[in-house]
Amino acid sequence: MSRIASGAYLAAELILEIGYLFQDNRVDPRKKTNRPLLSMKPNTTVFNLAAGCLLFGTTRKAEQLLEMMPLVGIKADSNLLITMALIYEINGHRDELKKLKRHIDDTCNLGQYQQFYNCLLTCHLNFGDLSSASQMVLEMLSKAKKARNSLASATLTLEAVGTCLEAEAKETLDLLLENLQKRVELVTSECGILQPTEKIYIKLVMPFFKAGKVKELDEFLIKANKEDVPVAIENSTSGKSSSGNSFSGY
Repeated sequence: MSRIASGAYLAAELILEIGYLFQDNRVDPRKKTNRPLLSMKPNTTVFNLAAGCLLFGTTRKAEQLLEMMPLVGIKADSNLLITMALIYEINGHRDELKKLKRHIDDTCNLGQYQQFYNCLLTCHLNFGDLSSASQMVLEMLSKAKKARNSLASATLTLEAVGTCLEAEAKETLDLLLENLQKRVELVTSECGILQPTEKIYIKLVMPFFKAGKVKELDEFLIKANKEDVPVAIENSTSGKSSSGNSFSGY
């Protein structure tokens, strides 16, 4: 159902209706008579399919699903965190993205969250918060430089999340998430190391000029150039980083 707009909306409504039954421990798992109902309890996979609502523009409905999660005891996996980030970005909930960042920053494998950092950077730009956006880029460059210089980074691998998804549900989820990942423009990942792309610099330079913050722009570009150069967008999907570029000419 989640592959078409009307189906995605109906699927979300169905999840909300079923989820309501499980709020506040209304269903006693110890009772044998509740077993058929317990088998219908929405799980992480079901909430991941809320991405379908996001793709078709019904982001408020998708956000209602997120609000339902803690009420039925659902914990977010990496895919669901990315879905949440996309919903918060489109709905302009920057504070919620900041809360997620505190959680994600503590994880070991940041590479799988490039979409999240893309959402947060986009949100900073939409709010005109050049300071937060530029600081985020500098932090990313600094961490990437340290990671590349570390012997540990050479053996960094992305862990596959083991799940027991049914084949059809997994296929649908993979398709939805693949479509969402196409939106990544500002952040890329190489060997699990997050790096800003050239496009974030382009998006930052003009607002700095328009705001008359030329000095701040110069300071930012100098600091960024000391850390490293960004990855070209066309290379970010092929796993090759650009080299020899400088942004001091902006």
